[in-house]
Amino acid sequence: MNHGISVAACASVLAVCGCGKSVETHLTTAPPAVLDSGWSLGQSRDGRVTIAIPPGWHVGADTPGDNLKDLAASIGSSNGENQGASDPSASAQMQSIAQSVDRQNQEMEAKAMTELEKKGIVVNVINGSKPTPGEERTRFYVKVDHSNSAESMEDAIDSERNHYAFPPKPVQVKLPIGVAQKFSADDSLRDGMTLHQISYVVVDGGDTYTLRFVTEEASEAIQGIADSVAGSLRIIPSKRN
Repeated sequence: MNHGISVAACASVLAVCGCGKSVETHLTTAPPAVLDSGWSLGQSRDGRVTIAIPPGWHVGADTPGDNLKDLAASIGSSNGENQGASDPSASAQMQSIAQSVDRQNQEMEAKAMTELEKKGIVVNVINGSKPTPGEERTRFYVKVDHSNSAESMEDAIDSERNHYAFPPKPVQVKLPIGVAQKFSADDSLRDGMTLHQISYVVVDGGDTYTLRFVTEEASEAIQGIADSVAGSLRIIPSKRN
């Protein structure tokens, strides 16, 4: 998928005025992203942020009921195959249980998404593969941090560095919505696993938006999609231009 991202150097978004303060930065309005076959479009609840979702991924959040939902569905299916003809009431009961668990799981997921929004995560996208118990779910998300005053890219870079155990040097990239800083690093965890992260940071007036990819699986799980997803990111600017 080609959304016009380039790692070539581009003009700095920030200009310094005589008083030494950064000029306020705003994103630009870009045409809607063109989706490849199998990709879908996700958006924030308020519609200000949209982003492309690759096949096998979906907007959502992990919940304690995920495994129970799968188990109930599996039991209901196997029960229907093995006992449906001889005991239709048992099959109907298991299917009812599976549906009940699924409803409860949807409610838990809705609550989990609300909690994420309270943390500034306006779009959360998870991979369809279930993580090994104890591992973080492979996902990517868009997080917004609000400030009462204009943010500089330097401040945004410093803030994102703190998210990494060993802060990498960012690379300036050009997205359709404006200039971003791209971070990428692999951090060793105490349990012996490796946390692979890729993030893109953009500034819009007093808002800093971060698109962050996280996985404890093979790094290819996010490396293969990161640039395409970042190129599809669309944010309604706080200042129209």
